Amino acid sequence: MKGNTLIIIEAHNIKEYSLDEKDVWTIGRGTDENFVDIDLVTPTISRKHGKFEKQGENWVYSDLNSSNGSVYNGMAMHGRLDGTYASEVMHDNDMLILGSSTPTIKDKKVVVIYKEELQEGEWRRINTKGVAAIDIDDGKEVTILNCSKVGTIMSNKNGIAIYLGDYSYALGDIKIMGE
Repeated sequence: MKGNTLIIIEAHNIKEYSLDEKDVWTIGRGTDENFVDIDLVTPTISRKHGKFEKQGENWVYSDLNSSNGSVYNGMAMHGRLDGTYASEVMHDNDMLILGSSTPTIKDKKVVVIYKEELQEGEWRRINTKGVAAIDIDDGKEVTILNCSKVGTIMSNKNGIAIYLGDYSYALGDIKIMGE
């Protein structure tokens, strides 16, 4: 098991970052003059879009007054009038959408999921285009997600499945039926 991990989905690619390696992580579109820890390529992402910072026992995400915004669990994050940044304490399975202030997930956005514990293994990308219901089998029971909302995360001790509409991702001993 890995602790305090960011799962970042950008342009159908998935990467993991172990937050415990350092206390502050910057995220954005890096350049030679603008170093960021997590370098993204999506054009709606600001050069210094946000940061993840360890505060006590918690990890906190702050939107650094990015041009196109961040969405935390479906709610837009807005900078404050005094110029301070909008921040949220991260909890297991929290989702951020970067590059937008609307909670819809589209190609020109980046999806970030925070996990307190994450299984080791290889991610699988599954085509779920046109699927009305998704059956997730963890070996003990089958969970059926009817008309699943894009951005649905199903997680248990056996693994994690992330439904993003036309495609989904799975890690661990979880099988998306039809996979």
